Amino acid sequence: MKQRLFLFTLLFAAVVVKAQTVVVLELPDPCPTQVEENTMQNQDLTVAPNPVDDALLLQFDETECPNAIDITISDAKGGVVLKERRTVSSSSSVKLNLSHLPAGLYFLNVRTEKSTFVHKIIKK
Repeated sequence: MKQRLFLFTLLFAAVVVKAQTVVVLELPDPCPTQVEENTMQNQDLTVAPNPVDDALLLQFDETECPNAIDITISDAKGGVVLKERRTVSSSSSVKLNLSHLPAGLYFLNVRTEKSTFVHKIIKK
């Protein structure tokens, strides 16, 4: 239903501006309509909360929990603001203190023995 409504809106907009060409976009089904801001989750890693105030929790799936991880956080310009190697606790989690970072957009890169995860983080 959302795809038809979107297509109707597109066609209606083209008629209103008297466009010669109509572009039809094919949307995936189901089409995502919102972004979950509190948690970002891959199959093996959950990052929460996002946006973050001071502490960011990395929670690994217990069945795929690595022994150690390499963490890199970069700012929006690509500059590295945090880089460290951490041991994953017995609770399959790592807590990062981000209180020293100014508010803004950051990219979290977590590398394990098997995978690399990249998450967008917003620091309040």
